[in-house]
Amino acid sequence: MDRTLPGTSDPLAGAAIARRITPSTEQLAPNQQKVLQLLDQGQHLFDQGRYDEAIQVWSEVFMYDLTNSEAQKRIQAAQTALKQRRQNLENNLAELRDAMKQKDFQKAEALIQTILEADPNNQEALQFQRTLQARKSQEFPVDEELPRGEELDTLVMEALRAHREERWADAVRMWQEVLKAEPDNLGAQSKYGEALRMLRVENQLNRLLEDARLFMASDKRDSAIHALQKAYRLRPEHPQVRNLMLEWNLTESDLEEFSMARESATPTATQTAVARKSPNSILILVGVLVLLGAGFIGWYTMF
Repeated sequence: MDRTLPGTSDPLAGAAIARRITPSTEQLAPNQQKVLQLLDQGQHLFDQGRYDEAIQVWSEVFMYDLTNSEAQKRIQAAQTALKQRRQNLENNLAELRDAMKQKDFQKAEALIQTILEADPNNQEALQFQRTLQARKSQEFPVDEELPRGEELDTLVMEALRAHREERWADAVRMWQEVLKAEPDNLGAQSKYGEALRMLRVENQLNRLLEDARLFMASDKRDSAIHALQKAYRLRPEHPQVRNLMLEWNLTESDLEEFSMARESATPTATQTAVARKSPNSILILVGVLVLLGAGFIGWYTMF
């Protein structure tokens, strides 16, 4: 029996190919084959911890199958994994700051390695890593005292430069070092408070932008625009905010109109109270009219 497939000259090769092509695969429509391919491709990325890329791939499934429940389930799992990774990262950074403050450098090195494995571009962890490397090279002895004189002046200049460049994590850390040496430095106190506030805004902004992208990838456009609108209110001129507005063809007026539409769709407490009171008001009005009518009839019969 000839087992040579079309396009092949080797019967054994044809047989091998025939074994790989199962009847169920042959019966699948092109769209179904593409869906399976995207699901497998996204799962490969998910298993590597590349959750953002997995979500993007799985979102393409909806181009071929709008209601594919498997893609929806996997996207939700990737979103959960992303949130958990973000929470773990924040916890590790908090531990790292405390370890550096307590001068527990061995623990700090382990935390830096953990953080950079999850986020290789984390600027705060990289800065701490450079600090530890400098200490090991004897540029800053491990048992050094608080900065004084020229060293303190240099630290202040570096803190001001980080402030101007909006590197808020670096600025917060440097102003903390300045305040350790000069707790009563009012200028450093003011700059530290501002940098800390902006760092919190930046972290909130990054979370909103991440949520906006995830919502849009999940085909939840209204939720995505709502998250982008919150980010816009925090930093209207931020490059990432502007890039998403351009990518999604949104203007400032679009975001404002979207906000007004959401607010008008949600009844206010006053409107709810009026709605609840309106039936009682109607009953009272009817009762008053009845009493007035009865009084008028009684007055008319007297004459």
